[in-house]
Amino acid sequence: DKQTLKQASHYFLKALELHHRQLEAYLGLAFLSALLNQYDKAKQLLEQAKAINPDDKRIAPLEHEVARLIEIGVDPRAEARA
Repeated sequence: DKQTLKQASHYFLKALELHHRQLEAYLGLAFLSALLNQYDKAKQLLEQAKAINPDDKRIAPLEHEVARLIEIGVDPRAEARA
């Protein structure tokens, strides 16, 4: 549920407070942001993950999924654009 996702986000943010270059925390936050339809935030977090390790093979699939969700109109902003 949404509350559980927000709680998980809190723990990822705590991990980043302890170590600001924690790749797994950025990836986790990006995934959770996408689940919460916060696609701009997800894209920003994935950019930060790429800055830490541009060769990480987990980043590109997440980027493609966020782009796909925006394209098919899952993005709540899509109605405003129509």
